[in-house]
Amino acid sequence: MKKKLVLVLPVHFKLYEGIVNNLRNSNYEISLLFLTDQPYKYKSFREKLYALIQKNIFNRKDIKYQLAKIKNGKDIEIEFEKQQEIFDYVFIIRPDLFTRETLLKLKSKTKKIVAYQWDGLNRFSDVFYLISIFDRFGVFDIDDYSKYKNIHKNIVLVPNFYLEDKEFSNSNPEEKVFFIGSFLAERIEDIVKIAKYLKSIDIVTDIRIYSNSRSTQNKYNSDIDFFTEKVNYLDVLKLVKNSTVLLDFENRIHNGLSFRIFEGIYYKKKILTNNPLVKSYDFYHPNNIFVLENNNFAEIKTFLSLEYVDIDESVIEKYSFSNWLDTILDNVSQRNT
Repeated sequence: MKKKLVLVLPVHFKLYEGIVNNLRNSNYEISLLFLTDQPYKYKSFREKLYALIQKNIFNRKDIKYQLAKIKNGKDIEIEFEKQQEIFDYVFIIRPDLFTRETLLKLKSKTKKIVAYQWDGLNRFSDVFYLISIFDRFGVFDIDDYSKYKNIHKNIVLVPNFYLEDKEFSNSNPEEKVFFIGSFLAERIEDIVKIAKYLKSIDIVTDIRIYSNSRSTQNKYNSDIDFFTEKVNYLDVLKLVKNSTVLLDFENRIHNGLSFRIFEGIYYKKKILTNNPLVKSYDFYHPNNIFVLENNNFAEIKTFLSLEYVDIDESVIEKYSFSNWLDTILDNVSQRNT
């Protein structure tokens, strides 16, 4: 019999659609799906005025974020009140989007409550007050794990994952280097530099960056395609599948591997990345993954000519969504209810 799962996660690029699809073939049944991180709209002029006063007079720059947390809490508590059963799991991605009071109420309705923070812990520091609530708290940032594992015994290191795609065929992708991501000032110069170099050695590129800034687009548009409408994650995967090489740039506020790395090993794509952490993983092979470091651009062409080396399927499977979910949810002592 399938375990009853409440899944709470951000609407972020509609990644949840792929997660829900993968869960259809899992040992878990989604009893309730609740989406967070949606644009917050003030419920009245009075609330908007209150927020302006808090922000500008009392310097509460995060007031909208805090109001959104309260709304998330009220909305999910209403949904939980409709449920008569005790769930097997409540699994929350980005628990910082809720108050402690709400999370404790959710905890009373489940056998196990588990969280995953797919941002570095310090990025949304409210989360530190919430970790102790959970039976198991997953992080992907190795620095977070090393720093806090002795303080919070429930923290577990769980890298990101790839979504399983049973219908995928790796036939006839385009010979090109593909990148897609949001504009980040700290990495744009590196992206521009690699784009120019790849063009200089006649490598076809498809480099796309999300930004609404006209000045940014005008400054960097020579070798980069900018877009202003967010792309759904499943549409991004279509672009990944249709490319032979993936370009990956780390977000320096984290110390972990991006989804793109795991998509690459699953879809058997060559990868160019500036994240040296990838060398410590069991799926790393220098024929498949090239780490951009020490101005080694001149070696890229040789790397791209090397034959791709297949990685043992048991190694790749370790980073699947289904294994990722089992890793987070398993090995938790079931509480008396």
